[in-house]
Amino acid sequence: MIAPDIVLTAGHCLSSQSACDNTRFVFGFRVEAEGTQPRSVPTTDVYSCHTLIHSVAVSGGEDFAVVRLDRPVTYAAPLRPRTFGKISVGEPLLVIGHPAGLPTKISGGAIVRALRSQFLIANLDTYGGNSGSAVFNQTTGDVEGILVRGELDYVYENGCRRSNRCANFGCRGEDVTLIERVRPYLSLHRSSGSY
Repeated sequence: MIAPDIVLTAGHCLSSQSACDNTRFVFGFRVEAEGTQPRSVPTTDVYSCHTLIHSVAVSGGEDFAVVRLDRPVTYAAPLRPRTFGKISVGEPLLVIGHPAGLPTKISGGAIVRALRSQFLIANLDTYGGNSGSAVFNQTTGDVEGILVRGELDYVYENGCRRSNRCANFGCRGEDVTLIERVRPYLSLHRSSGSY
């Protein structure tokens, strides 16, 4: 969330207004107490995609969408993006998202492995369902970008499907669209007092 009623996500998740019209954003899907699992989410925490402001999804390149929700989210604050400078190779990262449809997961201990003009590559531990997840600088807490693509999640072995486990530098890594690619949209909504 980059403003009370504006969400940033992966462009390949929302490529048209028609896709927007059929999309819902769910907030608050998380484990509240150890040993419990969420069984439902209040309808007040479900938001409709009202307007697709911008979407781009270039294979192997830029990938993001900016969306206006049907109403402001009142109980959560917009995230703080990096507003100056650029991230460097070796900086620590963490991702917060919903891999494979699970409740909120936080995965840290990753680093920036490489930088490209539109995205960074990191050894983040993510799955399908994490697309559009915020990727944070673990030192500053600033959003550095959004997860957009990565390694094959599952492999088949002896007739079973299992997680594709990569050593820290054993696979290429996950791609994160850099927040600087979205800056024009951040400044459009800064006047709302979000950050």
